Amino acid sequence: MKKLNFTTRTVLRSAASASLTLLAMVASAHAQTSVSHVIELRTGNDAGGNPLLPGANDGNITFRETHGCATSEVSRGQAMAGNSPKVVVPAYPWIGSLNSDPDARWVHSQHTPSGVVGTGLPSASVQYAHRFDLPLDMPMDANVMVEMEIAADDMVGAVSFGQDSSNTLSSMYFSGGGYSSSTSSTFSGTPTGLGLAPGENFLFVKQCDTAANFSGLIYSFTITIEYCVVELELRSGVIEGAAGPYVLNVGDTVPNVMQVPLSNGVPAPQAYNDLVNGNGSAATVINPHVNWVGSLTGGDAKWIHSEHDGSTHIYGSGRPPSAVLYEHEFLLPNIPSSATVKLELEWAADEKLYGVSINEDATSQGPGGELFDPVNTFGTFLPDFNAAQADQYQGSIGSAGLLGLNQGSNKLYLATVENYPAVSFQNNPMSCSGIMYIAKLTITYPCDSSGGDTPYESFCDCTLASDAPCANTGGLDQGCANSTGSGSSITSTGVAVSQSSSPPISTLTLHANNLPTTPQTVGIFIEGSNILSPQVPFGDGLRCIGHIKRLGIVFTSTGEASYTPFGNDIPANPGYKYYQLWYRDPLGPCASSFNLTNAIAVDWL
Repeated sequence: MKKLNFTTRTVLRSAASASLTLLAMVASAHAQTSVSHVIELRTGNDAGGNPLLPGANDGNITFRETHGCATSEVSRGQAMAGNSPKVVVPAYPWIGSLNSDPDARWVHSQHTPSGVVGTGLPSASVQYAHRFDLPLDMPMDANVMVEMEIAADDMVGAVSFGQDSSNTLSSMYFSGGGYSSSTSSTFSGTPTGLGLAPGENFLFVKQCDTAANFSGLIYSFTITIEYCVVELELRSGVIEGAAGPYVLNVGDTVPNVMQVPLSNGVPAPQAYNDLVNGNGSAATVINPHVNWVGSLTGGDAKWIHSEHDGSTHIYGSGRPPSAVLYEHEFLLPNIPSSATVKLELEWAADEKLYGVSINEDATSQGPGGELFDPVNTFGTFLPDFNAAQADQYQGSIGSAGLLGLNQGSNKLYLATVENYPAVSFQNNPMSCSGIMYIAKLTITYPCDSSGGDTPYESFCDCTLASDAPCANTGGLDQGCANSTGSGSSITSTGVAVSQSSSPPISTLTLHANNLPTTPQTVGIFIEGSNILSPQVPFGDGLRCIGHIKRLGIVFTSTGEASYTPFGNDIPANPGYKYYQLWYRDPLGPCASSFNLTNAIAVDWL
């Protein structure tokens, strides 16, 4: 990277470790991850991708012999239900192998031994169907690239994709070629445009015979599907922080779950309005009733309720029982409104889970994205509390825009009803209410295609002994040496897109390496609006940036840390921002207990 000749001089206030821990536990953003699925399809291999010997069945492919070179829905359907082709030895003058994939083998509908070799006899035109699976959470506008190398005797009739035989010839991507040399091609698009879909798919290839001699086919396809995904898990009574999940104890309040009791028994619009206006109170972890299920299959979660009466006896502490509307806050990075959203929900509730929605509709003062409606009315349903219940929304439950998901703060609403018949709640010690849940959201969308990572410029390294606080120099593009014996570096990956850009899809992630590992290191990524010159020793390192804004708090015992800016941590407008990591180092060489990385400059779009 291009070097900048800047130095720094100013003071950064250190933060108490207790404050760092508290901030880390209160909220956690869920960064997007780039996902790449690669599917390799080749002729003449077993299920494990190993080349087969002549005469063996290729169980990955089925076929149907046909007349002529024409392809049709009928022939594709027959090929899908057909038998497996045989591996054959290439006859003269076929090519011996593919340039891009030496493990591919020639196949044909029949294998007729001739001496010590097998050949594709008798000659015939054949329709092949090659089955493969694609991820169920793949968005239909993902980025897809297909790399193909193919040869056939006498020629290739058509190549297409589809979930079944009904795909039309408009999805044909190649025809022609021969057997004495292979043909290579690369094409790209979206799953929708290429005829692909989540789940089961087929590659259809037609091999045409135009003479009365040998026949055969050899090919290799590499399908690469790329998209971005945000995954988050919301668990009652569990806080997801930068240091990992923290399970609360009975009697603890849950800072990210607010609630309002429902006096009329159902979540009326006013209840949502009360929560939006801050008129709710934090939910509390409660002791479960002896008849309630003790845990969920998906992991740690705790029973919560509007009140904890302090008791720990077998009849539980969620009293007095009441219907409650819960609001679980979560944070998202910037995602496009067209992103596909999937929800997996597991819960137990006393008496009943009544409704689930995402975000609040300011117009109707009701739920913005209604995901679950009660199908029964009061008095006609069984309790939900004695066994874990689950709703697996395996397909899309809607787009991010339809459900009201957005960058920054979002809300998951869950309503419970209390329906214990003919009981004076105040006088019956067996009566209590509560809910326990795990909600998993998976959000998928095409990654930003603007082309590569945003370049960064490194500066403020600590290579001169005269600059280092105690002659603890580091290397090029490093801060001053820490207790590991060398300095820590900060870098970045991804595309830096400001909030004012359209679309504002930022994937920038800050990285730091060579951090102390003993004891566990805590640090703060910091952002500056200007470069300070000259730099000044600060702790065991150098501070180089001014007008500081704190970003993500990180904990690491591996020597590496990362943070993806989200929400208001993404700059509002284009222009340069400057970054360092401040980190604790109790065993550092200068005995000041903290240090800093070098600095980088990032030009936001």
